[in-house]
Amino acid sequence: MPPIYLDCLSFFDWVWSTSVKVSFLVILLMLVKLVMKNQIGARLHYLLWIAVFVSLLVPWAPQSSFSIYNLTNLDMQKLASLKGGTETPSRPSTVGVGIIDQEKVNSLNQIAVAPKSSVLHNMSEPPKAMPNYQFIHRLLFFIWLIGAAVLFMIIGLINRRFAKNIQGLPVVDTNLVSAYIRAKNKLNIKAEVPLIKTKIITSPSLYGLFRPKLLVPVGILEEFNSEQLNHVFMHELTHFKSKDILVNWLTQGLLILHWFNPLLWYALIKLREDQEIACDYLTIEKMGIVDPKEYAFTLIKLAESNLRVSRIVSMASLLGTRSQIRRRIGMVKVFRKVPLKWSLLVISIVSVLVCVTLTNAKVSNSSTVGKVAAVTNGKSGEPITQSNQSSSAPNGSFNYHQYLTFTPLLPRYTAGYQLTSSQISCSQNMPPDNTSGVGYLAVYGSHAAFTISEGLPKGMDPNVSDRSTKTQIQIGDLPATLYVRKIGDAHIQFTKDGVEYTANNIIGGGISIDELKKICASIAVPVKNPPTDIYIGKGGTSAPDGLSFKTLQAGDVVVPRGYKFDMQNSMIFIQGDEKTETFSLYYTNTKGTPTPFINVQMIKGDHPYGFAPVPTPDSEFDTKQIEGIEVKLRKNYNDNLPAAVFKINSGLKFEIASTESQSIIETMVKSILQSYSKL
Repeated sequence: MPPIYLDCLSFFDWVWSTSVKVSFLVILLMLVKLVMKNQIGARLHYLLWIAVFVSLLVPWAPQSSFSIYNLTNLDMQKLASLKGGTETPSRPSTVGVGIIDQEKVNSLNQIAVAPKSSVLHNMSEPPKAMPNYQFIHRLLFFIWLIGAAVLFMIIGLINRRFAKNIQGLPVVDTNLVSAYIRAKNKLNIKAEVPLIKTKIITSPSLYGLFRPKLLVPVGILEEFNSEQLNHVFMHELTHFKSKDILVNWLTQGLLILHWFNPLLWYALIKLREDQEIACDYLTIEKMGIVDPKEYAFTLIKLAESNLRVSRIVSMASLLGTRSQIRRRIGMVKVFRKVPLKWSLLVISIVSVLVCVTLTNAKVSNSSTVGKVAAVTNGKSGEPITQSNQSSSAPNGSFNYHQYLTFTPLLPRYTAGYQLTSSQISCSQNMPPDNTSGVGYLAVYGSHAAFTISEGLPKGMDPNVSDRSTKTQIQIGDLPATLYVRKIGDAHIQFTKDGVEYTANNIIGGGISIDELKKICASIAVPVKNPPTDIYIGKGGTSAPDGLSFKTLQAGDVVVPRGYKFDMQNSMIFIQGDEKTETFSLYYTNTKGTPTPFINVQMIKGDHPYGFAPVPTPDSEFDTKQIEGIEVKLRKNYNDNLPAAVFKINSGLKFEIASTESQSIIETMVKSILQSYSKL
């Protein structure tokens, strides 16, 4: 999958997960504004909405004990990853690593499997679940992308058409010009803001982001007296001083990204409304108006002229909808100074709301052996505990040397993140076109803030797509290589005591390059706790080694003419106290027909490669008795379903993948049962 496409998927995940988080903030903020609506000033009402949209720009969220997601066990970043969405079927899942992160880590730490492993693996993964994850995730991405593009074009066309149709002339009326100059002097505005008369608008409006101008409708202000003109111009120029046009553009850009969220559409509408009221209040303050009712009469008179409201992003207008004008008039009439204590109280409340809604759940601590990070292993939230890293390994600690030729090391400095998952992968005697070897992977943070992979030196660069820089650096006394991608994440690779280490800060994880360097420099603590997952892959003559059941030989299976034995391999997956073993015999068709392979799998355990058992719906299979064993035979070809599934008395499960006819498959099943009964 192209790196740019993967980066876009990662960006999409961040957009929608952030949108969901901010939605909680919007709901709580509306409640605060409702309760405190008469206790805080109009300006603060406005600024609170801006805080919502600024929150949408935060690229990552720290863990917090006060996060609302601690109560729900909901981790928005994990939801964003749509776990498994972009994994290829031949790769075991890495707990805690997101979509893009999985692609980076797998190339360094996965078990090598045979070239046809995608076929082998299809027999042990859910036939629909993984493709559905990928399909739904990508479908939602394209729907979001199309929606954002359409909204962007609509807004762009509307604003461009408006700009072309202005065709105004400079105002020469002495009353208007003198009132305008007085307003500029009152606000100490030195910048050139032309006063333009045009027919395209119905209310005085500040227009333009880079070269703003104040648009005046033809004839509408002729009946306004000098004081009312001052009200109009002061209001519009206050928008200029407050940079409200810039705010409108920024919020509109964010709304394009989050077009699917109705709460944010509502927030934008309320922001524009509160923006006008805040501007009303600032105008009254700047002008020193004693009786705010005079300003309210200006609003009423303007509203009587026309109530058509412009939706141009680059415009800030004195006018609004009828309900908005009523609300503004009501608030202007009761204009008063708000006690500072109420403002401070609301700011404190909103700050707390931001902390509880925009932070991630903090991994809980217990006290058995120092700090313990509780994570889930994907099975109904069942906890797995990882003890703190200590250089003094007690008796009975996990023996890594039964899998690895080295003892994995973890960092002393972790930037405040806990170890959330770890994995051992090892393989031997695999085909030469696969990456063989052993490795250890440690993941920190609930969504992989950073990862550390360890293995025997391969002399290869890490799989860093879209790599923009490669710099030689020092990690302590050791030479190291820093890889930095254009989108901001980095890899640091170095060799220490014969072991190659690669540390990676994940996009959005909150780990800077300087912190990643500190993490690398502190990698010195031997690991004593068991890994979350263990993957052991073997090929060739060593494939049966370590399995708890007897395996078939290539000649034990009667295959059709034209097929020859290609290879055998095995996979052992261990997660906690559960263990699944798989042994495969693979035959290829030498005639180049549309039936290129036959694969026979023996499976012990319920979760091959960490996935759920294969459903075999009765409607898709015929059930027959062969050699006293109930066998399910696929009726019609479906590459998501095995051709045959059966289980012998010992509980060992067999699956055959092939495109051959049912009669040929029956013959194969009979030969397997007869051969295995003699073992």
